[in-house]
Amino acid sequence: MSSTDVKVMQVLELSIEECGQVIVEYFRTLSSHHGVQAIVSQGLDGDLTFHVVQLLMAHFGESTDGLMIFADAFVTPPDVKMNFTVPASPRLILLGDQIHTLCKWMISIESHVICQSIQPTFQSGLAAFFAVFYVFNLQYQDEASHTLEFIQRRFICIHSERGSKATHGKVMSKRTGKVVHKRPATVNPHVATLLKNLLDFEWDFRVPLPLV
Repeated sequence: MSSTDVKVMQVLELSIEECGQVIVEYFRTLSSHHGVQAIVSQGLDGDLTFHVVQLLMAHFGESTDGLMIFADAFVTPPDVKMNFTVPASPRLILLGDQIHTLCKWMISIESHVICQSIQPTFQSGLAAFFAVFYVFNLQYQDEASHTLEFIQRRFICIHSERGSKATHGKVMSKRTGKVVHKRPATVNPHVATLLKNLLDFEWDFRVPLPLV
């Protein structure tokens, strides 16, 4: 097993406080991105961390169920094993039907619940969920790999020289039509582009206009 020395909950909390609203404002400007604007149009009141993750997943074209699953507030770990079809890759199970009624969370790996909430907040659940990949030395699932890599690099400030924990599996070559192994990249290009765009936007957003 491997782990990170970063205090994930503390760093995530500070990062969201520092740049969460800036990220929301950036996505408001992407009027041509229908998936992002559909979320913005629903209103962004409530849990800022949850909305930021929603916007990131929409931007990257990833479905939220690639990372989290909503369940009834009274679901127990045995219920998950017996009555839910939970993927083998890690999932953050949010109990309460919707984020406004969230009362607690669980994390599953290989369809088994491995831990439950102490603090009943989405942010604490996300921090624990992210830490799982380092504690168990797991790669990010493809369904949410862009969002998780963004969280790793922008919110948790882990900049591995060997790239991300995104999977480097097999893909179909557009040139030859044959199955080939993906080459590991230092940073996913889509994540890198968003990080750069956000830095530029954040600079403009925070720098006050000169007095006339």
